[in-house]
Amino acid sequence: MKLKRFNIKNYKSIKELGSCEVDDKITVLAGKNESGKTNILEALFKIRPEENFEEKDKTLGEEEDPVISALFIITDNEIDKIIEKITSKYSLEFDKNQIAGFKKSNKEITIAKNGDDYSIFGELYEGILTIRNKLPKEASELIKEINDIFISNGKDFQEELKISIDDKTPLKILVTQINSFTQKANENINLIDDSHKKIIQKKNDQLKETTPKLQKYPQIENIDEIFRLAMPNFVIFKSFDEEKINDSISLEEAKQSQFVKDLSKINDKLDVATIIKKQTDDYYIQNFQENYSASISKDFMDYWEPDKKEKINIVDIKLRVANNKISFFVSNPKTNRQFYPSQRSKGFQWFLSFYTRILSNTKDGNNNIILIDEPGLFLHAKAQSSVLKVLNNLSERDQIIYSTHSPYLIEEDNLERIKLVEKDRNDFTYVVNKFYDTKDQDTLTPILTAIGHDVFSGITFDEKKRSVVVEGISDYIIITSIFNKLKLTNNFYLIPMKGANSIGKYVPFFIGWNLKFIVLLDNDKKGEEVRDELTKKWLVEEKKILHISDNLDNTIEDLFLHKEYFEEIMGKSSNEYDLTKKISEQLTDSKKVLAAKELSRKLQEGKIELSDETLDHFKSIHSKIKAYFGDDQ
Repeated sequence: MKLKRFNIKNYKSIKELGSCEVDDKITVLAGKNESGKTNILEALFKIRPEENFEEKDKTLGEEEDPVISALFIITDNEIDKIIEKITSKYSLEFDKNQIAGFKKSNKEITIAKNGDDYSIFGELYEGILTIRNKLPKEASELIKEINDIFISNGKDFQEELKISIDDKTPLKILVTQINSFTQKANENINLIDDSHKKIIQKKNDQLKETTPKLQKYPQIENIDEIFRLAMPNFVIFKSFDEEKINDSISLEEAKQSQFVKDLSKINDKLDVATIIKKQTDDYYIQNFQENYSASISKDFMDYWEPDKKEKINIVDIKLRVANNKISFFVSNPKTNRQFYPSQRSKGFQWFLSFYTRILSNTKDGNNNIILIDEPGLFLHAKAQSSVLKVLNNLSERDQIIYSTHSPYLIEEDNLERIKLVEKDRNDFTYVVNKFYDTKDQDTLTPILTAIGHDVFSGITFDEKKRSVVVEGISDYIIITSIFNKLKLTNNFYLIPMKGANSIGKYVPFFIGWNLKFIVLLDNDKKGEEVRDELTKKWLVEEKKILHISDNLDNTIEDLFLHKEYFEEIMGKSSNEYDLTKKISEQLTDSKKVLAAKELSRKLQEGKIELSDETLDHFKSIHSKIKAYFGDDQ
């Protein structure tokens, strides 16, 4: 099963999260500290059958139990496995046409956990229940048909025996009721006239024949359990403070240590209960040692230690049990030198703890959903980028949902994976599926930083090549994307500034480096102010300053059609924008950048076709640039 979306209600800071869409590979919960990201991951983990809600999990001041609902997409292979489990354990059978029908129907399954009770919804589930309920329904109809004949003779055994059958009647009760009814019918057969006796006897025999089958039929809760167990395996990795590896730990504390539990899953020789028992039986272990070699390969973990710049290929975890405690050591087999975990960097400790958790809890052949709270929080920027490589590798097999407020854990080419986590005016947590729909600048900061960082990191200044300075990152992304779409020759660099006001700060450097440059400005008030500054303060020639449009007050966003920009690029509905106002008047700077990224992505994926009118505006910009630089352009 693949998780497609989920919702959370009444869990800690979450009154109602709202439907959170999930990516097939990686979903990023981005938001400020204290926005509730951790609560989302914790709640989602608690949908597991093994987990129970506690009183402290309820939203403060609310009496209602937490509710976690998750919608999964089920595969044909998983349908076969569910059917196989039902037929192998119970007498319920399905023919080929029924199974084929399941595979053609809607394959969405919703599993909801309300408190500790489950509910399941979906066409597959309802279809199985319909087939399961067919025999009880037939038994109910037989009882009614027989009873109707007795009623005409003054006897109502169904009422007398209090028989009431519906889809939820437990099978044990149903079988007892059928047996009681058939016995009553046999005992009172002489009340019936000869013309109806044979009918009753025949129907009564048919009714008796249902009980052996019904005794082997699955209860509804049996079918529910099969679906619950078919859910993906959820694995959670929390904050560093909760998951860190101690240098040593008492045997009593080791019983509760998550790291010890993870190691024992990898190698069952580390059985703390057995070790304690042996010692209490006077079989005192002076120096029990066990080695755990963890191969951290390039495919799984592309991590460079910040101090040595040396790739880690193999890590040995060594244990020593003595004096009622377990001590942990880590070493690189190349040097065989041992260290306590605390003597290695926090980044190393995080990777080792994370690796152990994933290795011990993910199940081969099963779908796993890995939940990670602030991955690599203590790692430096470069190592955080390496974490992304790790997560992308893992996501080829398992779905990953992680929380972050770090720009280094946000990929500019996958912004659609981001779900923003915010607090409403009542301080409840909710989710925003479209990352550009937030009004909170602080929430957007890591996303914008990620975009800006990646854009600027690829820029070099070459005095032999022409340069076009644009006001900001949104201009850079839009122009580059559309020029590439139009296959226009670009023998120049586009250099984005951080807003029109920053251009004057950089122009002296361009002049000093002897760059052949022009400046491309919006034709608005700010553009005119920058033009005046460049020409009067820095003596830039007028001809080196171009405008994106000849129409006054136009910015680059105003070169698009309203419907095109708001609906096709930003995904808004027609009632969310005003046709009487310019596009630029309805946008914040952050929204412009995020919309530019969406345009770039949709153009690359062929998901949008721009109007001829819009494309002509950008052809005109290219012509202006080409005209200035000459025919060698």
